[in-house]
Amino acid sequence: MKSRPTIRDVAELAKVSDMTVSRVLAGKAKHGVATTERVLKAAEVLGYRPNGFARQLRNKDQPIVGVIFTRMPDSSATLDLIESKILGALEAELIRNRVPVLLSSVSAEEIEAGTMPDIVSQGYVDTVVCLFLENPAYVAALKSRTRHLIHIGRTDASVAQVDTDNRSGAQMAARHLHALGHRDIVLVRPKEYVIDHIERMEVFVSEFVALAGAEGRIRFAECSVWNDDFTESALEQILNPKLPDAIFCTNDFLALQILRGLKRHGVAVPGDVSLMGFDDMELAAYSDPPLTTIGIDKLAIGKKAAELALGCLRGESAPPAGPSILPVHLIERASTVRRA
Repeated sequence: MKSRPTIRDVAELAKVSDMTVSRVLAGKAKHGVATTERVLKAAEVLGYRPNGFARQLRNKDQPIVGVIFTRMPDSSATLDLIESKILGALEAELIRNRVPVLLSSVSAEEIEAGTMPDIVSQGYVDTVVCLFLENPAYVAALKSRTRHLIHIGRTDASVAQVDTDNRSGAQMAARHLHALGHRDIVLVRPKEYVIDHIERMEVFVSEFVALAGAEGRIRFAECSVWNDDFTESALEQILNPKLPDAIFCTNDFLALQILRGLKRHGVAVPGDVSLMGFDDMELAAYSDPPLTTIGIDKLAIGKKAAELALGCLRGESAPPAGPSILPVHLIERASTVRRA
């Protein structure tokens, strides 16, 4: 996979030592004109950009935790504070333990290209926490470049993970809608491949079918977890051939898109149809009506990831590959009602 150039790359191209490159670029020592020009030319050709702040921290001989998260595109309509709450709790726990944090973001294009963030490619950190990167090949590549890696959210990569109990949450959602008398359900899932959503979908269907038996009916509609480009298409799938009793969306962002679309079509929630999401986004409590959802403890997620990272820094046994599962809970609000 492609990674950003390192000091070693510059040194090889300029045919000098790593130390010479470091001193020339830092302006700490005088070298011959020819040597200086070769180093500067090699750095320019390779596009090498030294990270002065990270180097300064590294030189203090103090352990540092790198945190990598996805940089949302400008066109994204996602207005979600889940990631920021997790980041806040993670950083607060590390700082409380006197461990500095280096934050770095990667775009979807960089993930697709396999471009490593500077904090990894330059070797400034050997313990990394990454958030919801989704792409298992990229996560595996990060793991190969670091000593310890902890991923927040589910991934197919063989790494330590911190995740919420999607299975229990999906079961709670199916039981809640079934208990309200709903038997005709549309399940809204993302068009994109997101492993958490797949697990929620599969468990919800299995639990609802087991509860409702022959009376139960489930149809599917697809939307996008990044923007609202496919909302109208999903609404067509929901409204035809007829409006269901209830709609379950595999996260709140999908549910809020559907809620807005139903209003445009004159469909009342919950008067005409119950609507339920998953994750308890900040906006879910303030929608009209407030959204019934499955709540996750964002602060606990950040704190747990920090605890795993601190254990690595202290020389404790590395956390095993696979997820550490945190509990979820049902939040019943006004968007779901008992079927008449």
